[in-house]
Amino acid sequence: MRRYPPGPGDKLCGITFFQPLKTDPLAFATKVAKDYGDFAYIRLGWINLYFVSRPELVREVLLAKVKSFRKLGRQMRALRKIEGDGLVTTDGETWTRHQPVVQSIFHARHLPHYARIIVECTRRRLDSWVPGARFDMAAEMNELALEIISKLIFGADLSGEATRLRHATNVFRTEMHGG
Repeated sequence: MRRYPPGPGDKLCGITFFQPLKTDPLAFATKVAKDYGDFAYIRLGWINLYFVSRPELVREVLLAKVKSFRKLGRQMRALRKIEGDGLVTTDGETWTRHQPVVQSIFHARHLPHYARIIVECTRRRLDSWVPGARFDMAAEMNELALEIISKLIFGADLSGEATRLRHATNVFRTEMHGG
C-alpha cells in the first residue's frame, strides 16, 4: 500500500477542495501548511497534489528530485499555446538543462537591485491611495505584483497599464482553468 504525507481528506475524492483552491489558493495552501506541516498531500479527483512549504524541501523538489515531479498537463498545454516550449512549460531534461540560467537570476548579488524596484513600485502604489477611500485589496496587490514583475523582468514601467494587464491576466487564468 502506498503511503502519502499527511493532509486533509474528504469522502468525495477531494471534490470539496476545488472551490477553496480556485477562489483563494494562497489561503488554502497556508491553511494546509498550518494544519498538516511542511509537506502535505491532497487527492483532488484523480490528481495527487503535494504542498511543500519549507525552503529546504522546495529546493529538494525543484533541484535534487526534479525528475520525480511533473507539471499538470492541462495547464501546461494551455500555457504552451501562448508561451511555446519555455521554462514554465517544460520539465524533465529540458528544464534541467535550462535551470542553471534561471537560478543565476536569483543570485544574492541581484537582490539589492530587486529590492529597490520592489520598494519603488510599492511606494508609488501606496502614494496613489486616497486615505479613507475603499478599494479592492486583492486587485491592488495583483496590480502591484504585475508592475514589479514587468519592471524586474522586462525593465518596463507598466504602472499606467496595471489595471488592463490585471484584467488580461484574469482572462488568461480563466481560460487556463477551462472557463
